[in-house]
Amino acid sequence: MTIKLNCITIKSMLNKQILLPLLLVIVIIGVFILIPKVFRIHVVTDKINISSIIISDDVINLKIDFGGNSGAMFSGYKTEYRNSTLYINVYWTYLRVLMKGYGDISIPNTYDNIDAIYFQGSNSEDKRLIWSETDQK
Repeated sequence: MTIKLNCITIKSMLNKQILLPLLLVIVIIGVFILIPKVFRIHVVTDKINISSIIISDDVINLKIDFGGNSGAMFSGYKTEYRNSTLYINVYWTYLRVLMKGYGDISIPNTYDNIDAIYFQGSNSEDKRLIWSETDQK
């Protein structure tokens, strides 16, 4: 009986020595992934500088930054397509966890026809035309 109890105790100690560090690593990785997503904010559209827009049949590439020493870090984007118009919501954060102050956005061009591309802010009034088919003709 004593030997069995000692084996169980040793086994539970090994489980704790393995599980606790593993759990800690999982939590740390989760924090680095989730913090920029949880604490991200819509960028006000007039604060986004565009250095390049390239539109092909396959992809829409944008190079953006937030200008100067704003401290804002690019944390991602979301797109919405309706009525032949592509709306791009750009997000930023002040939490500098693996972030950079500029962004290279590559959007797969799976849209039938794009007449215009807008940056969209947090409300419907905050939008900025960044590309138009009519300007290209």
